[in-house]
Amino acid sequence: MFNCEFFVIRTDNLDNIAIRFHFGCYFHTANGHVHYVGGEIAESWIDVDKLSYFEIKGHLGDHLTSKSILWLYWLQPRMDLGAGLVLLLDDASSKVMIDYHTNGGAVDMYAKEVGMEMSADDQEI
Repeated sequence: MFNCEFFVIRTDNLDNIAIRFHFGCYFHTANGHVHYVGGEIAESWIDVDKLSYFEIKGHLGDHLTSKSILWLYWLQPRMDLGAGLVLLLDDASSKVMIDYHTNGGAVDMYAKEVGMEMSADDQEI
């Protein structure tokens, strides 16, 4: 199994935050530990003053074109995937995420596919 978890990004420019997107993977539990297996990793830099839920989703869209419905989770610093994942729901949860990442470190963001979007073309009338 390929595990797409760890490499380090660091910046001294605290006006921007690095978000490391993990996508196209799946969560797997083995021996009591959660892993995010397979997929790709891409990075975006976002101005902290412009950070919002939709800004983050837009940056993920720069790397991933998917019609899937995705849930986004961010990993709390110094925690493992089994205990440290937090669901990103809205602008308020984006603010909480920033409060955890004030030292110039990167945010690890994990995308989980939970369903497919349907359009009018997909439905039989």
